[in-house]
Amino acid sequence: MAKIRQSMSELPLPAAPTGNRFALVTPLNNSAPLIIVTILSLTFSFLIFAVRLLFVKWRRLALDDAVLALAHVVGVGQWISIFVALNNGLGKNLALVTGTEQARMASAVLASRTLFLVSLFLSKLSVLLVIRSLFSWERRRKTLATHVTILVVALWGFAAALTLSVRCSPDYVLGRGEAQCLNHLVRLRAIMVVDILTESAIFVLPLVFLNGLHMATRKKNLVIIAFSSRLPLIILSILYLRIQSNYIRKSSSGTAIVPVILFQEIYLGYSLMSATIPCLKSFVQGFTTGGVGYERDESWLFSTSSSEDRFKMRSIAKKLPLPALSSEPPMPQPAKFPSLRLQDSIDTTEGGRSLRSQGSQQPMIWEAR
Repeated sequence: MAKIRQSMSELPLPAAPTGNRFALVTPLNNSAPLIIVTILSLTFSFLIFAVRLLFVKWRRLALDDAVLALAHVVGVGQWISIFVALNNGLGKNLALVTGTEQARMASAVLASRTLFLVSLFLSKLSVLLVIRSLFSWERRRKTLATHVTILVVALWGFAAALTLSVRCSPDYVLGRGEAQCLNHLVRLRAIMVVDILTESAIFVLPLVFLNGLHMATRKKNLVIIAFSSRLPLIILSILYLRIQSNYIRKSSSGTAIVPVILFQEIYLGYSLMSATIPCLKSFVQGFTTGGVGYERDESWLFSTSSSEDRFKMRSIAKKLPLPALSSEPPMPQPAKFPSLRLQDSIDTTEGGRSLRSQGSQQPMIWEAR
């Protein structure tokens, strides 16, 4: 062992880094992790969104897709702000950054946080719109719960963007204390607490709607797993609040803000990607309760079930003709079923409640009663 240690001690030291490098990791410069994580957050977010548009929901785009697209547009503004800040010394010791660069960096970081919150709001809204479309048949009270949650999320997004930007100087980024933003920690805590509550509501709503449905347990579990993908955001929100609070309390040399921006990029990227998971066909194809099944084709055939007074929708190719009506009298049947007409709405319940497809090609969870 002594000989091995002696031989290792005789090895030459690595040469000093030379040449063109995008960033050097030194005690005075920690910008490299920020560059890498920001690029990964941007890349994976758009890859997952492209899969959603081009494969999962091709020719079935709806309002939730438009809202999520807007969230990505706002996210692009956030990522651009981070790159502008990096170009002006973000992640470096302030001693290496000029006064002009410090001002530009601080303004870009503050702008990125505002855009980050707006993008989070739009991501939440997109998931809630998916829930509303899947459970659009539900009773008035449950539908009202979805609409109230959408309203709360909308108010949160508007309030969050204003609360953390109005009368809040960008100089807080430079580690000049909480005085640069009056009641900064109180504002931040209020925003993140409501953020956690809304994410919890997004997970709880499908559980409430699934309660009492005549649906296979395996299919219910698929629905739960799909929407549980938002739960890690609660952990990320808590960590982001803790790290941001620690940074605000202490004086920064410039490199202390790196963990804050890292969690911001991870948080944003995962929020945008997790909004697509409930739309994946492996989950959506299990959204059948004896009512509407989600299939690949775009037209619908109405057929009766075998034993209960209910109907099931199954998709068929558009080019298949409907069976011609026979002029001969029908043969006697052992059981009577309600008459069925192909129309925009079909009544399947004793109370006369109708399910209107109106040409929609979106998946729905519907329980025939």
